[in-house]
Amino acid sequence: KSNRLKHQLLEKIGGEDASVPRRRILFPKRLLQHAAIWAGVLLISVYMLWKSDWLPVPNKQVVMITKENQEGIPVKHILPDSTAVFLAAGSKLTFAKDFSQTGREVQLSGEAFFDVTPDKEHPFIIHTGTVNTRVLGTSFKISAFDGHPMEVAVATGKVAVASGKDEQVQPLATLTPGMKVTYDPNTHKAAVGSVEIASLQQWADGDIVFDEKPLVQVLLELNRRYGVQVHCANPAIASRPVNGSLPAGYPVEKALELLGELADFKVRKEGPNTFNLYQK
Repeated sequence: KSNRLKHQLLEKIGGEDASVPRRRILFPKRLLQHAAIWAGVLLISVYMLWKSDWLPVPNKQVVMITKENQEGIPVKHILPDSTAVFLAAGSKLTFAKDFSQTGREVQLSGEAFFDVTPDKEHPFIIHTGTVNTRVLGTSFKISAFDGHPMEVAVATGKVAVASGKDEQVQPLATLTPGMKVTYDPNTHKAAVGSVEIASLQQWADGDIVFDEKPLVQVLLELNRRYGVQVHCANPAIASRPVNGSLPAGYPVEKALELLGELADFKVRKEGPNTFNLYQK
């Protein structure tokens, strides 16, 4: 009776043939312990790969960092690769947070002096509108304000400047110390000239440097540096070239008086931060 009840119970549970004895597979305890350890190692390895970005993460967004200088002397910023950037008033620099891993590329709007950390395997590229400046390790100054010709001037090393993208790239100049290139995006013309290397370092230190610039360009720099409005309605005065420099922190009114001596004009103060220039 007991055997019959046992057969009936087994048939209800699994539909097994009660005449066939059930076999149990036994694993050694040590083997089970090793299996548990290796399973843990595998899980930890997958987690570490995911955290280190070796495994692809879908829809990963690039985090961008922006540095700006509203007015005043150039402000020094250190990039993740130890490159030093002196950002001028009215300028903006943008780069990826993982700059060192994704490639040493930055976007510049305005003016800056770069002292690039050497890295032969990872060129440093500055994008300014349609123009790209490519270096390995050098120091140079870029001026690229909207509506004005772009200028690249080299203090140390070698710099390659090109316009366009992909198949449309047009080399503009390869510059060595003491050389500069000026590029007009409207006419697509480039002109190579010379520059005083010492004046580039002066500019990074905060001085305002006039290297045979038309007065109108100098006034724009004064406007950005001091947060003022200097107007010149006389084209003959505005086009006059000036040469020299002003030390960092020099008062704007004294700066305008000195420029008046150089370019032969008078200054009239119209308001707290507004000045007009007129013929003597």
